[in-house]
Amino acid sequence: MTQTRWPTTGEPPPPPAAGSPHDAGAPRSEGPQHAASTPARRRPDVPALVRIPTAWPLVVLLAGYPIWWALGLTTFAFVGAAAPMAVQLLRRRRLRFPPGFGLWALLLVWVLLGFLVLGETAPATMPPAGIKIAPFVLRVMQYTSITVVMLWIGTMWEREVPRRLVVSLLGVLFLSTVAGGVVGAAFPHGSFATPLSYVLPRSLLDNGFVGRLTTVNFAQVQDVLGGVGRPAAPYAYTNTWGYCYSLLLPWFVVGWLVRTSLLRKAVAVTVLLVSLYPVVYSLNRGLWIGLGLSVAYVVVRFAMQGRLAPVGWLTAGLAVAAVLFVTTPVQTMITTRVNSGHSNDTRSSLNGIAFRAAVSSPVLGYGGTRQTIGSNQSIAVGATKACPLCGNRDVGSDGQLWNLLLQNGFVGAFCYVAFFLAVAWRYRRDSTPIGIAGGLAVLLPLFYMVVYPAIGMPLALSFIGVGLLWRNDLQRRAAARAARDSR
Repeated sequence: MTQTRWPTTGEPPPPPAAGSPHDAGAPRSEGPQHAASTPARRRPDVPALVRIPTAWPLVVLLAGYPIWWALGLTTFAFVGAAAPMAVQLLRRRRLRFPPGFGLWALLLVWVLLGFLVLGETAPATMPPAGIKIAPFVLRVMQYTSITVVMLWIGTMWEREVPRRLVVSLLGVLFLSTVAGGVVGAAFPHGSFATPLSYVLPRSLLDNGFVGRLTTVNFAQVQDVLGGVGRPAAPYAYTNTWGYCYSLLLPWFVVGWLVRTSLLRKAVAVTVLLVSLYPVVYSLNRGLWIGLGLSVAYVVVRFAMQGRLAPVGWLTAGLAVAAVLFVTTPVQTMITTRVNSGHSNDTRSSLNGIAFRAAVSSPVLGYGGTRQTIGSNQSIAVGATKACPLCGNRDVGSDGQLWNLLLQNGFVGAFCYVAFFLAVAWRYRRDSTPIGIAGGLAVLLPLFYMVVYPAIGMPLALSFIGVGLLWRNDLQRRAAARAARDSR
């Protein structure tokens, strides 16, 4: 397949000279200036087939994500990838951090301090049945591993982990997402047991968290429009599928449509058209709105640059989509879903409880999840056959903002929002393909945080976008300095 030909502004510059931003973590013996005064140390010859590429943890994480899913280990995928990344980072002379990282570091501290209030009872929730250490430790590990992934992408040298490789891996995950979505929409009741189900004790299999590790489903079949199967593979939930689809879409466009061969573009267009099938059947109103906001963002960015040709292509694409919407049964499905707000009351109730919890503990929150006393359907503490929607509900499960308000108070929610805003503002003038796709990676979470949880793959994808924006800026600055010095 023809390799992507990137624009000039996106091409990686030559290996950095001593003193450049990416030389900060380099061993002195590799700097050209130092090599002129000190004989280079010979390294033992290692056959090319034996050398392990520096980027292997990211390849295992993104390209191998369907395997993680099939094994039921997606919850631990980031920890598995972040461990070797952390080792590679510690071998550097010093670490660098992206703009606004202090805000994110403060949020990590606040997550840790949440341990102090795990035993407190939040308003309108069930008293916690003891201090649940395992969920707290898992949450800390997820936040930490995602942070390591971001720092690793921003810190690695271009010749070790090229930006085009990262974009390509994100494109591979998009292909896996589309394939999983098609399978989930076509076979909504499909599922299979993971290897863990054969080795874990029977007493653990009834636990809800363990159950998600031992059985994977192609879709979520819910009482929406007569029980339509909403695709989820290769993720645990339909909302996660939609969130990841919208975050990966810009990177797929950058890697497959930006100055590539005609054949590659034809394949990309075909994939995008096929992906509309699971997008519609996902019935994700948040995803549909997010895609509309993404198109609007790209149109504005291109218009500000005076690039009218892409604006014209996007407008033509929207016109075709409008014709398909009017002339196919999709219109009925989408219109019915938009008008079917069966979950709105539940969301409002849970989000209101999360906000009241933040008001009652504005600084630290309550450190972890809580369950309501009954539900908005009934005060009964438990679901029944007559009322499957009755029973306790998980507070903070309907959006990252509400999750943060409950678990980390107003301080935690502020740090989260402020970090993404700081990154978006810092790189607002990056008009390269990475700059535009990365802009969506940090702005879309600010919309999705009111409707979808982010911890897990969605937040990891956003942080990969932050790392790419950060590295792209460092490389462009280094290239500009090298051009000035050569004059």
